[in-house]
This record gives sequence, structure tokens and C-alpha cells, in this order.
Amino acid sequence: MSQRDSIASSGLQLQGDMTQAQGFPGSMTNQAQLEQRTPSSPTMAMAFAPVGGGLGMAPLQMYLMRVLDEIDYGVILLDGDHCVWHINHLARVELGRGQLLHLNNGRLDTRLAACKSALQSAIARAGKGIRSMVDLRSEDAVQSGTSIALVPMGHPAECFPKPLPVLAITCRQMLCEQISLHFFAQSYGLTRTEEAVLAALAKGMDVDDIVRERGLAVSTVRSHVKQLRIKTQSNSMRELLNKVSVLPPVVSSIKTF
Repeated sequence: MSQRDSIASSGLQLQGDMTQAQGFPGSMTNQAQLEQRTPSSPTMAMAFAPVGGGLGMAPLQMYLMRVLDEIDYGVILLDGDHCVWHINHLARVELGRGQLLHLNNGRLDTRLAACKSALQSAIARAGKGIRSMVDLRSEDAVQSGTSIALVPMGHPAECFPKPLPVLAITCRQMLCEQISLHFFAQSYGLTRTEEAVLAALAKGMDVDDIVRERGLAVSTVRSHVKQLRIKTQSNSMRELLNKVSVLPPVVSSIKTF
């Protein structure tokens, strides 16, 4: 199955330039393709090699790809030629929207003209072993922006004179995923209302915002905030929000597009 077919079967209708993003590990169908695209690292080669002489992907490769789908960051792996090699679920969602990031002839690109050069330069630097981050925001600030980190996959000497594969990581959309917050609330015995108040605080809302959104009295919201601190054994709201911010990143088992 090609990458385009794989993504389309997940419910995404990406533009035709996705057809150029061929050959990422999950799309390999024969040994010749595998040998051509497999990284030279012995460890990576072992992970990507078929087992038992079959043509399917190795179990380790399959589960590593599933691991990437279970974190709440968009992850895009670019090969040594900086063509898209693999995209996790959240990155596919972002590319499917096509608002900030998209694929251009199989390569990662941005819709923001003012940021195109910065993004491509950061990808090129990562290919040489230099990490960096690019802020993708429009000058008129009409639409929300994002940040993307470009991380080299290894030491430059491993692939010299060719560039290294590059990992592009998009920022989280919120302080904490709803499902992580729900598990946190369960572990401390929070009520549904207390959980909702905590979720609002994690989104950056203050007491007055919560009062307006939920139609509660100020005293009621303050009482919930007090109970949150007591139940979670937090000395302040800053300490509580810090606990929330470092929760393990977990995405819902129900994948949306």
C-alpha cells in the first residue's frame, strides 16, 4: 500500500503533493525497496528488517510507529533527502488541515510565505546536526500559529557527506490532553465539576472566565479551586498546574481527523 493510500484510508484527503512522499518505512512492500530506504545504522536496520522472510514490516517497526501515534505531539520524520518518511497521527491531522503546514512535492513546507525560508533553512541545519526551532505565525495574527522543532537524527559523521534524517516536532495544542487530565482527576478523586474547573484553569482561564463560561457564582468557583488544591496536595495553583503540565502525554484511543 502506498503512503497516499494509507493516509487516505485513515480518512484524510490530502492534496496531490502527498503522492510524492513515497517510501517511508510503513509503505515498504518488497525487500529491494527496504534495502534502498533503510537507514545505515545497524540498530535501525534491525528494526526495519522483515522477519521470517516475509514481506511485511517487522513487529518492532510496527509498534514503534504505533508508539508515535500515542503521543500528543505531531511528529514528521524526513529522510536524508528531506522527503517525508513517516507521519504520526497528530501530524497527519495538521497536514490534513493544511493551514500552516503542508507537503510540497513530498517535502515539508508551510503556507506562510514569510516563514518558508526560515523553515527550509532550519531543516537544512538539522541535516547538518544543528537543532533549532521555528515559529510559524502570520504577521497579521489572524490565525493561530505554532512552533516546530527540527531535530537531527544522529551525528553528522554517520551519513557524511549526505544530510542526516530530520525529525520535525510540532508543539502541543494545549497544556494537557483531556484524557491525561481525566486520568489525573480520577487518581485524586475529583468530582466532575472539579475536573471541569481544572481543565478550564489548564487552558489559561481565570476564575472570572470560569464564572462566565459555566454560569457559577464566584464563591462556588473559588470553593472548587480550594478543593482542587486540597485533594491534589498542592500548596498553590501554580504547583497544581505544574503537576498537570508534566503529566504523561496520552491521546484518545478514538482518532479524529
